Amino acid sequence: MELRVRRDVKLLVLVVAFFSVIAGFFAGLAGDTQGWLGGVLYVVFVAGPLFLIGFALRSSSTGVERTTAVVALAFALYWFSVVSGNWQQYSLIERVLVPLIMSPAILAFLAAFFVELPSFRPHHLNTGNR
Repeated sequence: MELRVRRDVKLLVLVVAFFSVIAGFFAGLAGDTQGWLGGVLYVVFVAGPLFLIGFALRSSSTGVERTTAVVALAFALYWFSVVSGNWQQYSLIERVLVPLIMSPAILAFLAAFFVELPSFRPHHLNTGNR
């Protein structure tokens, strides 16, 4: 069961990463230099880590699982704090678009964290349960 959940979460993370690349592309079509740069930065700082985490979910090494869990949680908390910290500065349209674009990424990071959470159990190492 655990392997199937890991596979499903890996697929979810990779789909959201692809969605993030598309969203970054559309953000880059804003026409001005700042919009183009924002689209590129979004792809680098959101889609890039999602792709890396998606590939890390393939590993069965306990060290990689734990590192993936910590990194995924760190990215989820970071992006949530960025969105919520800038909330007062957002215009009305940004208050609709930013959560629409960032929620799937934050939830994908959290899903990767929760699927890797069992690697922190002490008996996980001794029994070889996968």
